[in-house]
Amino acid sequence: MSYRSFIKALLLSGVVAIPVAATQAANWITDAVGDYTDGTNWDTGAQPADTEVVNIASGQATLGANLGRAEATNLTGTGELIVNGRFLNGTNAGTTFTIADDAVLTTTGNYFIVATGAYDSTFNQTGGTVNVTVDRGFFHSDNGTGGDGVYNALGGVLNVELNSTSTTNNLHNYQAGRRGPNDTFLVDGGDVNFLATTTENRRMYYSQNAVLQVNSGTFDSEAFQYFIVGYGISTGGGTLDGSATMNVTGGVTTINPIAAGAMIVGDGQDGTVNVTGGVLNVGGDLIVGTDLTTSDADGHGIVYQSAGEVTVAGTLTTGLDASGAYYMQGGTLNLGGLEKGGYDASYLFYEGGTVTLAGNHRDILTSASSGLVALNGATVSYDSSLDQTTITELAGGETLKLQVNTTTGEAKIVNANATAGFSADYYEISSSAGALETGSWNSLADQITVTPAVGDYNGDSTVNVADYTIWRDSLGFNVTPGEGADGNGDGVVDSADYDLWKANFGTVAQTATWTEAGGSDSELMVEYVLDETGFVFNGSTEYSLGNIFDTSAFGAGNDGDLEFKWQMANGYLATGVIEYVSSGSLATSSVPEPSAWLIGLSAIGLMTAGLRKRS
Repeated sequence: MSYRSFIKALLLSGVVAIPVAATQAANWITDAVGDYTDGTNWDTGAQPADTEVVNIASGQATLGANLGRAEATNLTGTGELIVNGRFLNGTNAGTTFTIADDAVLTTTGNYFIVATGAYDSTFNQTGGTVNVTVDRGFFHSDNGTGGDGVYNALGGVLNVELNSTSTTNNLHNYQAGRRGPNDTFLVDGGDVNFLATTTENRRMYYSQNAVLQVNSGTFDSEAFQYFIVGYGISTGGGTLDGSATMNVTGGVTTINPIAAGAMIVGDGQDGTVNVTGGVLNVGGDLIVGTDLTTSDADGHGIVYQSAGEVTVAGTLTTGLDASGAYYMQGGTLNLGGLEKGGYDASYLFYEGGTVTLAGNHRDILTSASSGLVALNGATVSYDSSLDQTTITELAGGETLKLQVNTTTGEAKIVNANATAGFSADYYEISSSAGALETGSWNSLADQITVTPAVGDYNGDSTVNVADYTIWRDSLGFNVTPGEGADGNGDGVVDSADYDLWKANFGTVAQTATWTEAGGSDSELMVEYVLDETGFVFNGSTEYSLGNIFDTSAFGAGNDGDLEFKWQMANGYLATGVIEYVSSGSLATSSVPEPSAWLIGLSAIGLMTAGLRKRS
């Protein structure tokens, strides 16, 4: 082997390394106030180039111009840096700006940009104070080819003030995802504060795949018109792709928009908020799914909450002008109001946790105007002293189901919940194999007539506390049998009438009638209610539809292929449980309704489609 070949082999093996010159560093050496451009204040004898490492550990450096950085900057100890111009990190190369200890960075100018060029760049803050005042924008990224900008607030304080006087320039805002597809703001111990001093058209945008992650510490947005997770229009033109995300796992996040503003999830682009811990306070309205600022209903909004506490001082609106849903599985959700917009399948889906709602909404489970869907029922209570409705999980709650006997073919609609009722205005039973017997159908139209609720002593169609007052005030009176609070019709208001009231508390009178849909056959049976208030399947009730299951299609004793869907009075089409049972046996098998939490991603694609099924 030649000498040249021998050396080449050593180099390739890594045994011998070629020395690489270390990046030159410029260290600030003046303990007092000094000019950043004065070379005598640096150990290199010259103002640092953008491509040199800069270290400032003490003293105060002041720059009366734009600051562009393409190499590492370390502001530590008691060092201070004042920039009276644009802060442009990552101009010609990816880089990291670090502030720690008791250091202070103060910038006043048009822009603060974490990644200015087409390079991924980072701003790490583990301590100290960063004061930013801009009259145009705070951007994570700003290059057309897309370098990602990451701000890590791991300690210390960040104060940002946007004071643009322009009411028409959409560029004059906070933007994550404007250029970089994966911009990130991480709050994990830091204290972050954004303030808009001129409020009209001031906004905070998360676009493309930008992420706001709050693990600990605080994140505060004050006096912006809109705070948007999932903004779909680039200020440079064109529609942005991806799905912006906000994750709250701990700490305290506060979004306080102006009175004419809101926090928005999904505005022309998909937006998702995940709350798995910590606190999220919205000082105004929360809109999930809209095209309020983009005039483009392509985006969807979704909020998932499994823990933590969310407070919306204003109104939670789902599906305003685009599809949107809030999935509540755990934690606490406090609402000033709840509204459903114009898009179907856009609701507050309740599975668990505690929801408080200002006002008296004891009928929220059955009201046709309700924006709440509780597939497994819920417990609803009202505190008049607080004027507040509380919704909690119903122990052992079940959704409406169709119980099918595989021996006899009998099918029953069953509400197994002890007290919680379900309001419905449509149901369908289908079988791809044609296993339905219409000739044996004992429809609800055949068997249900308008009936009063036992224990409804004031005639408001609901057995409630007001009926107890009627009974108490007439206790011991002789009355015309069946009149007033004489529930059992014996002509005397006594304890037996109280027992009837108590046993039927929460029951709603049936004032709606069912109609069989024309065209029902062996593959599809349909009934509907024209009354917009719907029909209430009260707790602990069942309705036999007759022997409509043709057991010969699959063999007696075998499960079939039936599907059961029912529509709530508020328009939500639910997939119910099919429970197969066998005569002479306790054995059952069920095809359950998927968790609303789990079906959220698949259902969201259907939100723009109307789900009303009427003949």
